Amino acid sequence: MQFDLFNQPPENRPSLNIRKRVKPPKATPEAATADAGESAHANGAANAPRTPGRRRYIHPPANPHAAALRLAEAVTSAWWKAGGTNRFEIAIGAVAGVALWPAKGSTVAPYVADWWRTLSGTDTLKALEESFARSWISRPDLIECARPVHEWLTDEKTSGDHATPVRAVVRAALNAGLLDLLGDEDPYFRSTTDVFGFLLTAFRSPGQSENLAEIHTPPELAELMARMVLDGTDWQPGRSIDDPAAGSGGLHRAVAQALRDAGRSPADFLWSMTDVDPIAASLCAVNAIVWDLGPNVLVWCGDTLAEGDGPQRAAKRRAQVIEHRNQYVRIAKMGAAIQGLQRQSIAA
Repeated sequence: MQFDLFNQPPENRPSLNIRKRVKPPKATPEAATADAGESAHANGAANAPRTPGRRRYIHPPANPHAAALRLAEAVTSAWWKAGGTNRFEIAIGAVAGVALWPAKGSTVAPYVADWWRTLSGTDTLKALEESFARSWISRPDLIECARPVHEWLTDEKTSGDHATPVRAVVRAALNAGLLDLLGDEDPYFRSTTDVFGFLLTAFRSPGQSENLAEIHTPPELAELMARMVLDGTDWQPGRSIDDPAAGSGGLHRAVAQALRDAGRSPADFLWSMTDVDPIAASLCAVNAIVWDLGPNVLVWCGDTLAEGDGPQRAAKRRAQVIEHRNQYVRIAKMGAAIQGLQRQSIAA
């Protein structure tokens, strides 16, 4: 069953209880340093600075949408000032790579941010490539769909030429509060706004948006639409939520939050997103991971009017990519087992 994003609202719309973030307990600097240091070491941030007295917790902004807009402005400014080219998908991909880094949590995220800041331009590129590789292991279908914002990392010349502006973008995003918005271990608090939707809008000129017929729905309007449609409706697991002109997925974010507020898990539903813009479609895939929409997500880049079977083709492609990942993992495990036997033979 398809979700109608433009369904008429019920006449009597009850209020919903929206979850509130519980602030972490106040801790001593010594305890916070020990706790965060251990977690950061386990997640690749062992060399992060341990500056005494610095804040160790995520501080979510009071207005996430305004914070995301400020972050987008900071990133675009850093990109152009550092000599970035018109290939702005590289800048967006750099922010996505940091957002997808697996170390999450209120005490870990600040140390992860410190670690990213210590990296050189070359090391930043390596870390971004590792971040997407890690995500490919768990969600190969979505990382494959996100190829337009990360495939540049495999081109040594392209990535090398952009190392300096990429590093500037990463630092600007972190300084503007990227992990305050997307660093929480709870996906509910990573879904308070569409950071990448703001980034795409900030980078793309009005003329480009007009040519692509892109009209990004304001997040407040998306949230209102989602709640009006869902209020008073008993949404059972297994229903399909489809947006044939998804942009970066902002409407899906609003629906996912409304479902969570109603006590439902987004993982119990089917999500389908289509957009004609390759960069926008790739951001749907990134956002599906960041927002933790669950295992049943289809992303298709194409013209909905000309390619009505987009979701079906996306499903077929998804199955192929997952099978490729499974085969890769089987080969890797076999190789590890052979190496183990060889070591035992040498030791004997």
